[in-house]
Amino acid sequence: MPDEMDEIIQEFIVEAEEILENLDPLFVELEKKSEDLDIINEIFSGMHTLKGAAGFLGFQQIVDVAHRAETILKKIRESEMSISPEITDAILKATDTLRILISHIKAKEEVQEDISPTLKILDSILSHPKDRKPDETQQPQQQKEPEKTQPPKEEYPKEETPTLPS
Repeated sequence: MPDEMDEIIQEFIVEAEEILENLDPLFVELEKKSEDLDIINEIFSGMHTLKGAAGFLGFQQIVDVAHRAETILKKIRESEMSISPEITDAILKATDTLRILISHIKAKEEVQEDISPTLKILDSILSHPKDRKPDETQQPQQQKEPEKTQPPKEEYPKEETPTLPS
């Protein structure tokens, strides 16, 4: 069984390195075409795949970093946020952190990397409304008037009236 697990981990490492290697040119492309959903979808897909495989193998630090980056990308895909240099830098920082974590696994080092600085950056982006789409933050939202509804009718159980024998 240990040999099988080693083989699975080696396959994970190869796949993870390929994913991260494929992300590099996508980030270069994203700098030129910041609103290109195809590029954002590809980066999202890579993070999602990496997160899932790491989760299956119990590599929680990789899951934590990839999940947050994936969530940011999801919000961009769903037009809840716009890509910005700050967001791009944060996702690049996440990929650098993922590379370090994967290198520890590859070297069979039992090292727990301090990922808190990366998580703090990603969490900051997720929690700040200033990174929302400009049209959502600049325009006041119109409030809908509450719908007028009739108060609910109270229903009381019907009492049966006794019938007299005839």
